[in-house]
Amino acid sequence: MIGYIRKMLKEMASVINSTNFKIPDDCMQEFKEESVRRNINRLYKICNILILLMIVMFIVHMYQFREMWEQSAAYRRICISYIAFLPVLFMYTAILAKCHKSREVNIKQLQFISYSIIILVELWCIFLSVNAQLIHGEIYEYLIATFYISSLMIWNIKEFGVFYIISYTLFLIGLVILQNDMVALSRNILNSLFVTVVAIIGSGITYSHYASEFVNKKAIAEKNSELESSKRHLEDEVKRRTEELVRANEEMQYEKLRTEFFANVSHELRTPLNVIFCAEQLIEYSVKNPDPEGSLRIDKYVSTIKQNCYRLIRLISNLIDITKMDAGNFEILEGNYEIVKVVEDITLSVAEYIENKNIDLIFDTEVEERVIACDPDKIERIILNLLSNSVKFTGAGGRIDVKMELKEDNIEISVKDTGTGIPLEKQDNIFERFVQVDKSISRMREGSGIGLSLVKSLVEMHGGTIKLRSVYGKGSEFIIRLPDKVLDYKEDKREPEQPLKHDKVERISIEFSDIYM
Repeated sequence: MIGYIRKMLKEMASVINSTNFKIPDDCMQEFKEESVRRNINRLYKICNILILLMIVMFIVHMYQFREMWEQSAAYRRICISYIAFLPVLFMYTAILAKCHKSREVNIKQLQFISYSIIILVELWCIFLSVNAQLIHGEIYEYLIATFYISSLMIWNIKEFGVFYIISYTLFLIGLVILQNDMVALSRNILNSLFVTVVAIIGSGITYSHYASEFVNKKAIAEKNSELESSKRHLEDEVKRRTEELVRANEEMQYEKLRTEFFANVSHELRTPLNVIFCAEQLIEYSVKNPDPEGSLRIDKYVSTIKQNCYRLIRLISNLIDITKMDAGNFEILEGNYEIVKVVEDITLSVAEYIENKNIDLIFDTEVEERVIACDPDKIERIILNLLSNSVKFTGAGGRIDVKMELKEDNIEISVKDTGTGIPLEKQDNIFERFVQVDKSISRMREGSGIGLSLVKSLVEMHGGTIKLRSVYGKGSEFIIRLPDKVLDYKEDKREPEQPLKHDKVERISIEFSDIYM
């Protein structure tokens, strides 16, 4: 028998050593805390099950085996233990419920609670088992309790080794004291020893399995953390590189825009200067070599010089205005003006210019009179720019319609032509600065690409909007919407009775200087 016990102990030590999983030192504290909390959660469920089981067993004992109460002292002790242990189990269940919900309980307190309740349950099962073997010769309670504790609780080798040795020793003491039959005593000792050894091995396996799971989970978490860190680093790197590429692209776009701007402006400056210089040379030649028709030619050359001076004035004025807008120094002087009259006057004033190009100009309005807050000088500049733009791209026999309507809370002004139209791919950026539909050197129409951008800015400064509708080959329509509002007397920046001080003829000559060459 001793040899058998020694063999079992040796086998037990071998199994425990093979299942003893090493926890890294830096994770030991976290492992202890997690294992203790898991033990508490499991004990909470076990206690609830034990309470229900005890109530059922107590009722069964009291009503089905009433005659055994008087015949067996062991049976009476078992029934009394139910009554005594049930309040204690209720108390521990309440404590475990509080610990189960709270995350602020000290780990050492949790460990003490788990130790005390396991020991209490084991002692109670030892008491039941020792008394039960006097009644029917079996020790099921001790065996079941030991087996369940080994499979559920997460203890290290020292914890479950000490626990099982002490509990087994107490069980043997109880058996020896109360058991008189040596054959039954030997059988119970061997059975309990076997279960205890199995419990020790089972606890070792449970602990090792949980420890390996914990370490693997930590390793996976660390890998995930590394991957997340790598992902963030990669995202930051991609973001940085993207920003660099965006900046590089913006710089390239800016450089391209700057190059196009200087090329365009250089062309726009050089062309009228060359014309002026040629006209000056011809005038000088005519003066030195007079002939009967010389005076007529000189008048023509002077007209050419004047027109190209207007072109230079228009280009420089636009550049100055754009610079002022960028600096925030450009100002519109709003007052309450009759917008229909302003638009009609400037449209009719260019009728002769447009009809000389064999183009029909039609003005139509659905609103007879409407006073709104606006700067009439800027409104005239807007309309002149759009009309000159329409004339550039509308051939002889074409038509330009200027129409005014009241829509919702806006005054809508439409300038529509039957010209060449604008290609679809050019329409999205037609209002950007220095954009031209035709950028070729041999283009038929002059222009700096500033006009429509300036028009858009002036409309927006009035609180309005401008949009384009165009079908390539059929014509274009620019639609302006201005807010239908008036200013209070204090907000009016001009005196209502002050006339508009500007020369329409000169303004028209400047805005149409790109057309009449």
